[in-house]
Parts: sequence; C-alpha cells; structure tokens
Amino acid sequence: MTYYDILDSAVAAVCEDVTSSYATEDYIIRGQFLLASFVTQYANLDGHFREANKLEPTVIKTDIVSVDPEDDFPLCDVFIPVATHYVAAGLVLDENEEMSDKFFDRYVNGILQIRNELPAQQGAIVDKYGLD
Repeated sequence: MTYYDILDSAVAAVCEDVTSSYATEDYIIRGQFLLASFVTQYANLDGHFREANKLEPTVIKTDIVSVDPEDDFPLCDVFIPVATHYVAAGLVLDENEEMSDKFFDRYVNGILQIRNELPAQQGAIVDKYGLD
C-alpha cells in the first residue's frame, strides 16, 4: 500500500470528495507531513511487532519530515488503519474539533491494541538507583 492510498482513505474519512483534486490538495500536502510524523514515531514499535510475529525486519527511515505519496508505506499492515485515523485527526483539527477528537481516540485505541498484542520480553533488571 502506498502513502497515497492512506491519504485518500483519510480524506474520505473526513467526508471530502477524493476525486476532486482542487478541494483535497491542501489535505494531501498536510497529510504527507502527518504520515512522516507517524512513521517516525512508530518505526520502533513496528520493529517490535515484526520481531514478535517472526516477520522479516526492515530498515525504516526516521529522519524524514515529509513523505512521497508514491512510496510504499514501510510499516506493517496492522498500522494502516491506525495511520489513517492519525492523519484524519490531524486534517480536521482546526475545522472540526469534535470529529478530530473521535479520530484521535480511534488512533490511540489502535496503538494500544497493537501494543497489548505484543508479548512481554524478558530482560535484566536495570539498577537505576546505583545501589549495587
């Protein structure tokens, strides 16, 4: 799936006509920055998800500010609906705060669900107080 597919889904979710290029141009431009923020923020969680599900690891660029809509979405498919809600929340933040809050709640719940499905990992206990 490409970034453009996610952008189209987010624009449609906020009740805009995705076939009307003049009406959605601003959304597409802002959405590219929102998607870059999402990918940067959740690249690490994607790595944990891939490890837990025995998927092949991948290198995800996290030094981006904007994405190219034609590029493929680098995170696992489980992040696609969550990214769509994240972008939709950001797109209507100024115009419709109530709608934005609903999409943001869906985004947060989606991330929590992904985190909750990850198994716990065993590791050494770190002495943060220097009592050793």
